[in-house]
Amino acid sequence: MKNWLMHIYLQPHHYLYSCFHFIQTRLLYCVVIIFILLTLIPTLFYCFAQSENSLKEDKKSALIQDLNQQTKLLNTLSQRSNSTHFKDNISNINQAIKQIFSEHKIKIEQLQWNIDEKQIVITVHHQAMPLSLVLLQLQEIPNLAYKEISLSKIHRQNLVQLYAILQITD
Repeated sequence: MKNWLMHIYLQPHHYLYSCFHFIQTRLLYCVVIIFILLTLIPTLFYCFAQSENSLKEDKKSALIQDLNQQTKLLNTLSQRSNSTHFKDNISNINQAIKQIFSEHKIKIEQLQWNIDEKQIVITVHHQAMPLSLVLLQLQEIPNLAYKEISLSKIHRQNLVQLYAILQITD
């Protein structure tokens, strides 16, 4: 190594000689440059990493907001789907009830829907035997249950009044 350094110092036109000469004459500048490089490079890497992390956090919060919005939309769509299903269910139940009464040739005096409470109120005046068959058939309709049934005897023409409250189940 000593020979190598001597060889460089003996040849002043060599580029390593000019580097060593510069370091020797301007040592303070070299130390400052090395110090700046050793502190600046890690600082720059740290700043770039922080900016990248902040961008990732922004993307993450945007994705979370998007996910929340999509979840709300999905809930709204499912509620609308359920309400549409409920309305279809109501129309099917209504058709089934009217069909059962028309099969037995019974006229419905009152058929009242209370959609908020999911109830149907039916009032009928007819003879007792066909009404008992109707009650049995109403029991077979899916998603429909009896809440209240009242049979009252009417003195004219030996008729019976049926007052029934039916509950729609899900």
